[in-house]
Amino acid sequence: MLGGLRVAMKWYFRGLFLPSVLVPMFLLMLVFYGLLYGYSLGLEDSGERFRVVYLVVVLASVLLNPLFLASGVAHVARTRDMTVFEVSMLGCWVCVAVARLAALLVYLAPYMLFQFVALWFFVRGVGAVGLEVGLLLGLSLLFYGGIAVVLSLGGSRVVAVVGSSMLTFLLPTSVLILVGSLTMYRVSSLDVFTSAVLYLFNAPLSYVASYLYGFRMALSWTQGALLLVLVDVLVFAMYVYVFSRKQELKI
Repeated sequence: MLGGLRVAMKWYFRGLFLPSVLVPMFLLMLVFYGLLYGYSLGLEDSGERFRVVYLVVVLASVLLNPLFLASGVAHVARTRDMTVFEVSMLGCWVCVAVARLAALLVYLAPYMLFQFVALWFFVRGVGAVGLEVGLLLGLSLLFYGGIAVVLSLGGSRVVAVVGSSMLTFLLPTSVLILVGSLTMYRVSSLDVFTSAVLYLFNAPLSYVASYLYGFRMALSWTQGALLLVLVDVLVFAMYVYVFSRKQELKI
């Protein structure tokens, strides 16, 4: 099995980082973040600068996350016929599942590192929340990645790419709508269920919004992070299990 896994990893890592795809997206990030950072340098009030941090998290959540996730899913998602061909060639269903998942996570790693460094620059002088926001952003992106590979089980590359990007866009958008409602009705605290839903939908956006708009979440950021880790592991395990049994389940 280890030999098959090694071959499968080489197969899916081939052509993973295409400069023609990554360079324009990273340049887009640099332009957006450069403009926001230049604007934040002219702000003296820490509250106003924290609003810029919120804008950075919103930008990452509703635009950059869907873009990077869709490009990664486009590399690992396959049609039913292509899946059968690759499994027959590599000889191991579990190896193919693990290799696809690993390729997607490795593809997202440089983007998550870039976001972590960018957030560190933005949060300097406005509170020690950079580490928390960076970790929550990474865990949320892993959750979206897990949902994306689950969608790819249907055997349609288009459904996997479009579905994952739409889901990654709609979940943080729903958080923005809910935050707006909480602010409008001046809600000061949330129960455990609502806090858990917000962390699952988009953890960094929910966490920063609670700071900015002054509502108290029942779960701390560490509890939200542990919840995301647990859900991420369950989603990844479910994907590998279901994919390895696709022939029996006729998916």
